[in-house]
Amino acid sequence: MESIRFIHTLSLLACASGLMLLGASCDNRGPSTPVVLQISLDSNELPGQKATYPLHVSAEGSWVISVEADGASTDWIRVSPNEGKNSQDVIITVQKNNTNTNRSCYLVIKNDKTSSRCKVTQLSSSEIDAPAWLELPAIKSDDNHFFVTHDFEDNSKTFRNYAFLLNKEAKVSEWVAYPLNDDIKGSGSREDAWGSPEAPNLDPKVPREYQAVLYRAYTDNNMYDRGHQIPSADRYRGNSNAMTFYGTNITPQKKNFNQGIWAAFEGKVRNWASKSDTLYVVTGCTVEGSEKFTSDNDGKQITVPTGYYKVLLSYSKNNNKNNSSKKIDGYTSIAFYFDHNKTYSYNANNKEETTTTIFNQSMTVNELEKKLGIDFFASLPDLIGSDKAEQVESLEDNWFRNN
Repeated sequence: MESIRFIHTLSLLACASGLMLLGASCDNRGPSTPVVLQISLDSNELPGQKATYPLHVSAEGSWVISVEADGASTDWIRVSPNEGKNSQDVIITVQKNNTNTNRSCYLVIKNDKTSSRCKVTQLSSSEIDAPAWLELPAIKSDDNHFFVTHDFEDNSKTFRNYAFLLNKEAKVSEWVAYPLNDDIKGSGSREDAWGSPEAPNLDPKVPREYQAVLYRAYTDNNMYDRGHQIPSADRYRGNSNAMTFYGTNITPQKKNFNQGIWAAFEGKVRNWASKSDTLYVVTGCTVEGSEKFTSDNDGKQITVPTGYYKVLLSYSKNNNKNNSSKKIDGYTSIAFYFDHNKTYSYNANNKEETTTTIFNQSMTVNELEKKLGIDFFASLPDLIGSDKAEQVESLEDNWFRNN
């Protein structure tokens, strides 16, 4: 299974004796003048892909940022502008690390009274570091994709929220993967956490230039809804709901599709999750060949997907739970694909008609894998064996139709 490193968030904060990098080492020199640097990475390890990251400097007076080598050249990283006065924003640009080894340098900030340096390491672009979560597909590793994960907190405990594969050019996530059951869904209400022009609800793990900024609707005369991939209604526990409003989880969906058959389908998925120990979900969209675009609130071009899909893997410890007849070691699966250019029959007052429309789009996981060229539930063979995993993904169990 191919994979790429996570995108993280990193902060450099002033401390009493100079600058301090959270989670990394710092060499402070001289008395302190408060300076704050914030960069959109979680640690001092940068992913191997080419990218730019915003760096905010808060300071009083003049300052200079330089890059010092750590056993190699520093032509792979650039800070612009590298000097200024008082608080302002700068940009860090890193080139792709095409070598088989990691590379490091030091970011150094100075003013007339103090200096501090912090080590930054860029991983090799061939690094493999993805969790073996059951919901994850095999992950593309190339310059056009970011693989990102989000956790959430509840009662001082950490839970995984969702993961996604972002297409940097299209500025939408090709898929979002997540576990779903009544416990992780929780209870509560929709926060509508879109943010504001002054403070949009940006995904902190992705540079702004690669994600849609959507504190208000797409700029297309309301042709498209801001459609969630992991639905807001799937995450009410702890602080999980606001994260579903990140631009990285949103795609432009036709209004009648998003508010009609797709919304009804999302409700059925939650019903199936409530009847499973855990339902592993991949929600995705297809952008290849799309000739339709819209714009976000920054004016960036956003690709309108040509299709949407969901891939579901239900697990129940009791193989016979809820009258299932084909579950293998507790697992059963199904997939659905909807052409975004078509109009689907939907009647809110006719449940049978709606269910028929949804199942007209169903297929086996193997069939959708062949259609899209994606290996779904890539860790399942390691868990139950290749032969059993093939059986699970090649059968469309009536469990979903009966529940």
